[in-house]
Amino acid sequence: MSGTVRTISQLLAQFASGQTSGSIDPADEQDFIATMNDLTSAKITPTIQTGTGSPPTYTFVLADASRCVLMNNAAANNLVVPPNSSVPFVVGQLLPFWQIGAGTTTLVAGSGVTLLPGPGVTLAMRGQRTFGTIYQYTANTWLVSGDFT
Repeated sequence: MSGTVRTISQLLAQFASGQTSGSIDPADEQDFIATMNDLTSAKITPTIQTGTGSPPTYTFVLADASRCVLMNNAAANNLVVPPNSSVPFVVGQLLPFWQIGAGTTTLVAGSGVTLLPGPGVTLAMRGQRTFGTIYQYTANTWLVSGDFT
């Protein structure tokens, strides 16, 4: 795609499509650098969540589309990705989150939602101060990336 500037959604889709090693050309690198520069100049507002219930649980809401969710709980807790019928995120949405508390944060699929982590990856964060992100690939399918066990 030489000479074509791509959005983060297009880049993620291309890299998630299973390109083999060595198939990234200089234009891909330029697009990636430009995209990362755009992302790093944007301000993302954090929202600190402890969750409610037992185990403590927080479900993404539409306002999280412009925020970074920080899970801060001493106990194991869940971060739920709701179905699109409940929370209509736009396909292509990227949702970042951090586990900042000592309690392990586990990403949980809501009813009808499919979460697609990498091979052999669970949906539990590796530990305190670890980061993850989900990308809405289709209405109820999310690609999962981050520091998981």
